[in-house]
Amino acid sequence: MQNWYKVAEKQSIDKNGCKVVYFKRQEVVIFKYQECYFALGNNCPHRKAPLSAGEIIDGVLTCPWHGARFDLATGKGLPGPHQAEIQSYHVKEQNGAVFLAVKEKGQGC
Repeated sequence: MQNWYKVAEKQSIDKNGCKVVYFKRQEVVIFKYQECYFALGNNCPHRKAPLSAGEIIDGVLTCPWHGARFDLATGKGLPGPHQAEIQSYHVKEQNGAVFLAVKEKGQGC
């Protein structure tokens, strides 16, 4: 059973925007991309760049500093510079609020 924690109000995240929150002592960025929510650790594993400043194209998040690429849904690193995985989180919107839960490595959305 998952423990869900309220971290933001729905209206605080614009369509195709993001919001940085602190969850379980970690900086997490919540993206609203194509009407869906995704949540990842906000720091690139290479040099700790803020992934909240990255660009998303076709469900791929690109680090703003060195071009590392990550699957938005899973946090898995994609082939390219500095390939590494970042923590991803379960995220849901309910009654106007956004909630997070810890996602164990290897779990899908």
